[in-house]
Amino acid sequence: MKITWKLKDGNNHLFPKYNIYAEKLAKQVDGNAARKLVDTREYLGMAYVQAFYMSDPSISCHIGSRKFIIQVCAADGTCQELDDSP
Repeated sequence: MKITWKLKDGNNHLFPKYNIYAEKLAKQVDGNAARKLVDTREYLGMAYVQAFYMSDPSISCHIGSRKFIIQVCAADGTCQELDDSP
């Protein structure tokens, strides 16, 4: 699987590193919307370009979907808060 993204302002030279996380969402049951499972954020890796590859994205049967989170990091090592990351 390949994940790609673009920055809104296009200044990718300001952010040379990206941390990639996945958040698991529960399956819909009885028409209820999928909800976030407790403690489901998983660090997948880091990228120096605006793309990330996964070779075996396995999803268990109780997981309805996954939400991917891209955390941008500046050249000085500071990173955007994970909860504020798209």
